Amino acid sequence: KMEKKLAPSTVVAQMSGSPEEGQYGSIIPAIYPATTYLREADGSYPLGKVYSRDGNPTLRPAEIVLKELECGGDAILFGSGMSAAMAVFQSLSPGDRVVIPHIMYWGLRNWAIQFGKDWGLQVLV
Repeated sequence: KMEKKLAPSTVVAQMSGSPEEGQYGSIIPAIYPATTYLREADGSYPLGKVYSRDGNPTLRPAEIVLKELECGGDAILFGSGMSAAMAVFQSLSPGDRVVIPHIMYWGLRNWAIQFGKDWGLQVLV
């Protein structure tokens, strides 16, 4: 039996959050403002959360919905455009070619040119 694909508005309206939500019984996905998490005496993280920018549970519900809306394998949200761009550049291999516009955010343009040089990329402006 084929399942009926849900309309995008239904997927968003039914956004249930991540598995973490079940531990607190939240109906709406919670916002987790913490930047650091509980550590044991040996330095380990008993609940699996290390730092809020890496796997922040606030972002996971939106990532799940975006994944479903785009029919993708997964989705990743970033705290800034700069961090998203850095992730893309760092996924490239030496010798890859990147074309960037001349008129763009200067900080990213400058970083891309310098990082590209250091990483062995061909960055064309």
